[in-house]
Amino acid sequence: MTNIQYFKEDIKYTHWDNPGLEGFIYHDIFEPFFFNTVKKTVKSKLAEQETKTYLTHQTSFNIDNKYVKIVSHAQNGREQCVIHDLTFIKEWYSQTNDSIKEWSDNKLKESISPVFYKCIKTVENLDPFVKDKDSWIFYRLHLNYLAHDEYLALHLDAGMHVFKPIPGCIDHRAVRMYSMTFYLYDHVENMGGELWSPNGFVFKPKENSALLINGHQAMHGVTVNMNTEPRLAFTLRIAHKDDLFLPGSKDKFLYDVTQNTI
Repeated sequence: MTNIQYFKEDIKYTHWDNPGLEGFIYHDIFEPFFFNTVKKTVKSKLAEQETKTYLTHQTSFNIDNKYVKIVSHAQNGREQCVIHDLTFIKEWYSQTNDSIKEWSDNKLKESISPVFYKCIKTVENLDPFVKDKDSWIFYRLHLNYLAHDEYLALHLDAGMHVFKPIPGCIDHRAVRMYSMTFYLYDHVENMGGELWSPNGFVFKPKENSALLINGHQAMHGVTVNMNTEPRLAFTLRIAHKDDLFLPGSKDKFLYDVTQNTI
C-alpha cells in the first residue's frame, strides 16, 4: 500500500518572491511486480532512443515562406527522453476545457506504452488528484538521464506558453501544476543525485518512491551524480485543465500552429 506524506519547506531564501517547495512524498507507489516492469521499460526506452532532445530537435517551421529546421541547439544540456508531450500534437490546439480530459486520455491510451499509461492511472487515484481527477491533465512524461559527473542546476519547471495568462502574474507561477518524479533505485550516500532547494530541502530517493512538487514555483536542482552508473528516473507534468491555454481553434493563436510538423 502506498504511503503518502505531505511536506512544505520553511522559506529561508526566495527568488523573485517565489514560494518554497511544497508537495507529497510517496513510498511504495507501485506493486513490486509492476515496479520491476516499470524499471525494465524505462531502461529499454533509454537504450533505444535519443536522450539529447526536448522534442524540438528536427522540428521544422515555415517563416515568411522560408523553410527552417532546428537540427539541435546547445541549450539542451539536460539529457532526457520524451515519452509524450500532448502540447506538440496539432489536435491539442483544438481542445477546450470541456474536451481536453477525454481527448488527452484517449490519446495517451493509443500512443504510449500500457506500462506508462498504468503509471498515470495509478497517480490519478492518489492525493491530491483523486478528489477531482477529471480536471487534471497528464500532458507530458519524460525519462531523466543524469550521467556520471553531471548535475541539474537550479531551475523552475515547464514553460508558460502552455498556460493562459493569469491576471496580475507575469509568468506561470500562479497556475495549478505539479511535477512528479519517480525513482527507480535507492540513493547511495555520498554519491550525489539528491534533489535539493536553496531553503535546505533535500530528498534522497528510495526505490519505488516518487516526489510531487510545485516545481514551476520553487527553485530546485539535483546534485552531481558521482556514481559511474547514470541516475535514472522519470517525470510527469500535470496541470489543471482550467489553467491551460485551450482556445478551441488554431485560428485563435498569435502564430500559425498549422505549420507544426510533429
